[in-house]
Amino acid sequence: VEDVIHVASSSDDGEEHEEHEEGEEGEEGEGDGVDERTNQDASGLSALLADYERLNDAMDIGKPTTTSTPQRANLKNTIYDRIPWSTHACLSLRSPSLRLHEEIRMFNDCLRPTDEEHTARRDAVQRIRDVVTGLWPDGRLEVFGSFATGLYLPSSDIDAVILGSKCADIRQGLRVLAKSLSKKRLAVEVQTILKARVPIIKFVEKASGYNFDISFDVANGPEAADIVLRLIDVMPAMSHLVMVLKVFLQQRELSEVYTGGIGSYALLVMVANFMQTHRSRFRGGHGGYGGQGGGGGGGGEHDTNLGELLMDFFRLHGRTIANGVGVSCSMGGSFFQKKRLGFFQPERPDLYAVQDPNDDTNDLAKNSYNASKVRIAFD
Repeated sequence: VEDVIHVASSSDDGEEHEEHEEGEEGEEGEGDGVDERTNQDASGLSALLADYERLNDAMDIGKPTTTSTPQRANLKNTIYDRIPWSTHACLSLRSPSLRLHEEIRMFNDCLRPTDEEHTARRDAVQRIRDVVTGLWPDGRLEVFGSFATGLYLPSSDIDAVILGSKCADIRQGLRVLAKSLSKKRLAVEVQTILKARVPIIKFVEKASGYNFDISFDVANGPEAADIVLRLIDVMPAMSHLVMVLKVFLQQRELSEVYTGGIGSYALLVMVANFMQTHRSRFRGGHGGYGGQGGGGGGGGEHDTNLGELLMDFFRLHGRTIANGVGVSCSMGGSFFQKKRLGFFQPERPDLYAVQDPNDDTNDLAKNSYNASKVRIAFD
């Protein structure tokens, strides 16, 4: 596998460009009266993360700065006092990896939704569900994505799909739903995107302020959520890494596929593959990232140090894995040659390749055209 990981691609570098879905149609609902209370935690967290970056800039010795040494020390203490996922006791740990482990653990505790937050999201879903069943009595609204798996940030959208509606014209169905939500004054900023590969409706639920994305008759979303839940059940540390990496990519505007970033589902599969093939499961001597054939047969216990795991993930996807190699979390986790599965794009050889565990012919990272920026960030 190490030979596979380090294979250098012989193709020329391809230019990076975005494959936009054409033909977005917008329908705007009322824009006033959105309750912003649900977004306060998200904005507060964003401010702290921005200050954290400011601290890193100030502490960078090789970077020109007008901040004096006493000012940098004062900035460091002030920001650390405000960071809820870190304490001076944590900073007193001598081992850098243990300090990072503790900070990751506290960071996840800070991000974990409260019962009130979870209830607010669930109630918002129910309000939309009532509208859906009013329009299509046989239909059902099912959530998927980060809300279904519990791996959502305070600012995360709620993804849902309408199944069993017997709606013959999906695009017209989305128009009807948009009109009903606006008429009932349940949604604002309503937008129907009808010419995309998967037509959806996007809106903000007025009472809660949560963003919704709803599609029709796309059953693979809930199925993917079930796969993720099973993986987390086997590898609990996976959820800690995913949350940190989500924020890491979001800060750098690399967390959305439509801007060339890594989508949440692709990231989950990348982390699952990493955990499945991590060297700590192969104490018998293979080393690297698993044994011959991709590392499904180690079966050992994972390293429990989240700091070490995070740095190893950055190392794998930032500098170790080659352009011609993809990852899969199926059958215990494996690496594969992109050309063998038809995932290699000669015009964009540096793209990640992430096999969909729900459809082995689907590359979840095929449109993440900013893969080179992601690699640089990880490195």
